[in-house]
Amino acid sequence: MEKTTLGHLPDHLLLDIVDYLQTARDVSRLGLSSRRLYDLVHQEGWKTFVRNAFPSWGLPRGESTQWSSVADRLTYLDRCWERRALVFTTLQEDARKRGGGQRFTQRGQSVTFQCMLDALLLASGGEMFALGAGEDLLVRWRSTRGSKHPDVWKSLSGRDMEYTAGTGDVTAVSVIERESRCEIIVGRANGDVQLLDGTEGASFGRSTKRLVPADQHDAQGRRSSPGRLAVSWIDWQPETQMVASCRGSTLSLHALSSDAGEAALEPVVVYDVAKTARPGQKPLLRCAKFLGGDAIACGIGNSPEPLRWGHIRPTGVEFTSAAHADALDAISITPTKGATVRAIERVGEGRSNMLLSAWDDGSMRLMDLRTPSHTDAVYRDRFQPYARAGSLLVYGTERFVAGSTTEPVVRIFDFRYPKPYHHFDALPCSSQPPYPESPEVGRLRRSEKEGLAVALTDQDAAATFPSHCDSERRCVCRRHQEARHPSWRPDATFYLGQEASNNIFSLAKPSDSSGTFYCGLRGAMVEATCVLGQDVQPDGAKTPAPKGWMLAKDHKTSRPSVMLETGVSRCYDDDWQAVDRLNDLWLYHRMPPGNVRDANVPQQDWSRLDSTFRRAGYSDAR
Repeated sequence: MEKTTLGHLPDHLLLDIVDYLQTARDVSRLGLSSRRLYDLVHQEGWKTFVRNAFPSWGLPRGESTQWSSVADRLTYLDRCWERRALVFTTLQEDARKRGGGQRFTQRGQSVTFQCMLDALLLASGGEMFALGAGEDLLVRWRSTRGSKHPDVWKSLSGRDMEYTAGTGDVTAVSVIERESRCEIIVGRANGDVQLLDGTEGASFGRSTKRLVPADQHDAQGRRSSPGRLAVSWIDWQPETQMVASCRGSTLSLHALSSDAGEAALEPVVVYDVAKTARPGQKPLLRCAKFLGGDAIACGIGNSPEPLRWGHIRPTGVEFTSAAHADALDAISITPTKGATVRAIERVGEGRSNMLLSAWDDGSMRLMDLRTPSHTDAVYRDRFQPYARAGSLLVYGTERFVAGSTTEPVVRIFDFRYPKPYHHFDALPCSSQPPYPESPEVGRLRRSEKEGLAVALTDQDAAATFPSHCDSERRCVCRRHQEARHPSWRPDATFYLGQEASNNIFSLAKPSDSSGTFYCGLRGAMVEATCVLGQDVQPDGAKTPAPKGWMLAKDHKTSRPSVMLETGVSRCYDDDWQAVDRLNDLWLYHRMPPGNVRDANVPQQDWSRLDSTFRRAGYSDAR
């Protein structure tokens, strides 16, 4: 009788086994057990693993997707995010260009421009990045197939399109892909919205459509002040091919699907949030985000209903208050008759009903539109609880990035939802806790009230925790157990090394699976790249800069990035007004690659942080 082996099982049972594997290492070892299993894991196993490990991420959908490469990429990115392995590269205008009078003398501007940017992962696999630099537009195409294909930069002069500095500055930009063609939607300070050709060929920058602004349809013929003419936000809905633009207090929806070749496209829906404002209030529509094909959410400034969502009907938009200021007094720092939402982002893929919003009181609020609650979770920086964010990036239901409106700072928050995948599950077991110690664990250790309990835990660790994990007995070693605890995975703040008066105006990422995101500052752009210190080459290739721009030199124009661990930012207390400030602050400097490690540098393997971080010492914020 032939002996039955693992390879004799049907495919669906083998894939059920893959469902229970927690690490890519285990999946790989399963595939190496036989030729049949190797083929099955390569064809379907890696796909199953990726969808189980990263269910909320935006994943590739093409039939030719190499799922083993996707698994390798996503597990590497998760390790980078968890270890805060981010490298920041700053691009800014060449000072020689300013000295030649090409920028400030002819512009006549007392301050430089605000960088507005967007990025997109193309269906072909490359990345497209667009940057609004004053009245000019810079576009970069980048291959995702390695460094053999250099970046390609092209610029579009605003002056050639009869735009002047200030009134013609780019204030909103969105990169889209429609009918296999790249296009760029550009909004400007004078209220113009244009659809530009984004292909790399000779037609680049050609204006293909002008989206008529809503104020041309105002029956009262009102003229807005110059400060309320600017287009503050642009969003794109690929399913319905709808464009949403915010200008002053007006939301305009343009349907590109109804394009009949006209040079000017009229809006199909116009909604003015000022119509429902209280006497004396002048609300400002700051942002809008599609929630599927027939729903949209809006963030409003100086409004008693600062967050609204509505259904798109053939007759217009029917709005409902998602968060009323009076009802939100319980979670605000001070009661207010009017509140401001500066940024909103969808959480999760597809027709998501979860929305993250950034408020002027410094809180980031998560709301599930399917629940009656005005707020389902609140996040607030433990070091600067009232520091407000003006831009957001969301990575599935795992983490989000917030850009500060008052300083050149990005903050990384964990949603604190259960994670299906942890990179440290593949690391060896140990009876010792992870290192370096996190701020909250350190505070507990130094606390007189909890000192005895912590000391006993340390002394009796060997007796309390097994030395190795045992799945059959359902026991976990100390290191794997504590590594999953939120206090060992604190949120972090990165200082980008720019002038203190600068701040983040916009954030963008090509996709969830991209290892890069971008920060738009005043007169500069910062590219953040996920890369472990062991993979950084000291003499590696430099990021190419477009014409008229240059890489910032650390010793002259910027300082190395600094990271501050700020504890768990999600508020678990029912009383949202009780801000539990974290007084114990641990500061880390990122070392240049290739430096010799010392006792203050986190080592590889079980370190919580990347090997390039050096702890600056203990700081007491009190």
